[in-house]
Amino acid sequence: MATAAEVAAAPAAPLSVFSGERGWAALLLLASLLVASVASWAFVVWMGGGMSSAMLLASVSTLDGLAFFLAIWLVMMVAMMFPAAAPMAQAYSALSARATDRAPSRAALTSAFLATYVSVWTGVGVLVAAAYVLLAPELSVLVGTGTLGVTLAGSVLIAAGIYQTTPLKQTCLRGCRTPLSFLLTDWRPGFRGAVRLGARHAAYCVGCCWLLFGVLFAVGLMALPWMALIAVMIFVEKIIPDRTGFRVSAALGGTLAIIGVAFLVVPAWGAWALGLS
Repeated sequence: MATAAEVAAAPAAPLSVFSGERGWAALLLLASLLVASVASWAFVVWMGGGMSSAMLLASVSTLDGLAFFLAIWLVMMVAMMFPAAAPMAQAYSALSARATDRAPSRAALTSAFLATYVSVWTGVGVLVAAAYVLLAPELSVLVGTGTLGVTLAGSVLIAAGIYQTTPLKQTCLRGCRTPLSFLLTDWRPGFRGAVRLGARHAAYCVGCCWLLFGVLFAVGLMALPWMALIAVMIFVEKIIPDRTGFRVSAALGGTLAIIGVAFLVVPAWGAWALGLS
């Protein structure tokens, strides 16, 4: 079995993962992630037109309501996060294939990695639902009517914009932007390694995106234009190399903050942007 250092000593071109005898496996993984994302977007478009944050969260106090919310949450996560997570999944799959020729198989390890990634995001969804149950009276503005809704949305946009420039955000992004470095730093073989790395990568993703998802709760959890905007932001800032990527991330944050300030200064425009007028 090759060690992580030995794997790192044999660097490969970015597209080499698709060549050779294992190329078909890499193509299948990429196709699966993209198909899952496209199917999730199609589902969101199909049912998302009239679905507000309040409608989704109002019933989470029951088991059926919680199950429905988590199902929608996972569909949204797959739609928005799988394209950005694809490079990391490809890198893990390639390294697991190069590091071992024995069981567990590359497919099993990659499945465990992705299952852990999805499980962590599911846990975040449970925490969101629990927070809503505890704070429902204070979060009644999520019904999305009146100036309070615009004020909340503007405040969250400003907070998300500021967070884009913080060291924590940049640390999390660095872990997402450099898949090979991230994987080799804490490489562990087998299923335990797959679960460990899947959980750590998900933690970095949550650290990058939690306030961007907070924007969606404030403006409408399944508001398609906002979902598309946030998804593009997540993808762009994760695939651009660090030096340029940090500037892009800060610029995107500045844009969010400016929109948030505009919401607060001109509430009528904010109400229009949120579809409240």
